[in-house]
Amino acid sequence: MPFYALYACAGKTDFYLLKDSGSDYSIRIFLKVQEALNPVSFAPLLKDKGIFYRYCMVLGVPIPKLYAIFFREIAGWSFDGSVLEGRDDWEKFFAIQLPAQFVTKPTNAAYGKGLNIFARDGNNEFIDACGQSYRPDQLYDTLISNIEYDSFIIQERMSNHDELMRLSGTQSLQTVRFITFIDRKNNCRILHAHLKPIIGPHLVDTHIDGLTGNVEAAISLNEGILKPANQITGSGAGAKTIYIHPKTGVAFEGFKLPFWNQTCSVVKETALKFLPLRTIGWDAALTPDGPFIIEGNIWWDSPNQHRCMDIILDALS
Repeated sequence: MPFYALYACAGKTDFYLLKDSGSDYSIRIFLKVQEALNPVSFAPLLKDKGIFYRYCMVLGVPIPKLYAIFFREIAGWSFDGSVLEGRDDWEKFFAIQLPAQFVTKPTNAAYGKGLNIFARDGNNEFIDACGQSYRPDQLYDTLISNIEYDSFIIQERMSNHDELMRLSGTQSLQTVRFITFIDRKNNCRILHAHLKPIIGPHLVDTHIDGLTGNVEAAISLNEGILKPANQITGSGAGAKTIYIHPKTGVAFEGFKLPFWNQTCSVVKETALKFLPLRTIGWDAALTPDGPFIIEGNIWWDSPNQHRCMDIILDALS
């Protein structure tokens, strides 16, 4: 079963302890720290992907090309500025204006839930990540009949940089999670960063407390060099250190990420454009064409398994 279908049944606990360097913090306490820095009223700017990408477009943030925003009950939007209203408009858009590959995502989903990837075949049909074929009318029916989500973005499919392909051996996009903080003098700092390598046949690099089997590798912020990865097995034994990628045999420790300085600059510049939000968890893709911002998270998950929460909390307080 592909991961984006598998973890639809997975839940996240509402309350657990963050045990780091001898200190215990609950998610609820940590959320209070974030709420003291981020106005809750600005949450839709990041949580709604349609709003997020349109905002990024206006501000010149490097993001995947946004082709359209689809709504179940009302007219949608196309990248050429046109209004797409009803079945006929959408079927023509799918048939004529979409490129060879594209991604669909629910606008309000988290952890990659509901994401799908499509590629055209030679018969003006689209093949999804499971190998299922769709005509333009069937693609429209799939989106409009979704019982869980009523709006979707349709965007460019991004590719990993060749170095990330060498590390992981997968075409599925892998991102770097950055945690930024803007102090009272408007100085933006990157407090932590880790790469999210994919292990296994997953579409997304989501970790979800170890449920997916994916790993995370902390990054030396000055050099952009990976440290050994860790994996949470779900057995209750805590994080397990992973020294080499199990598929490729490439070592995590010492692996240098491409475009590192450029990516850090893009992340900091983007964070400043999102004030008054002061601490955000960014996912950035390292592609052959440079870094791109994939999403921002206002209530980002604590990277406790990297044993850095005391440092982060000290900076945020």
